[in-house]
Amino acid sequence: MTVGKRLVIYSLPNQDSPLIGGDTPVLGLDVWSTPTTSSTRTAVPKYIDAFWNVVNWDEVNRRYEEAAKRASDLAEGR
Repeated sequence: MTVGKRLVIYSLPNQDSPLIGGDTPVLGLDVWSTPTTSSTRTAVPKYIDAFWNVVNWDEVNRRYEEAAKRASDLAEGR
């Protein structure tokens, strides 16, 4: 979430983080280290599909609420 309370989808190189720009990640998926050779390329979509089965949405919501409060506080100079 940005300081302006916007949700953004990032595609960053070299395992960079939205934290570098002052934003707060609420959910992340790292596909950098998944298999990407031609013989294992089908593993990436399976990896992404499996990811959605283990997301803790209560935790994502908690992080969203926390980030939204932080963004509001920053916008109001607190």
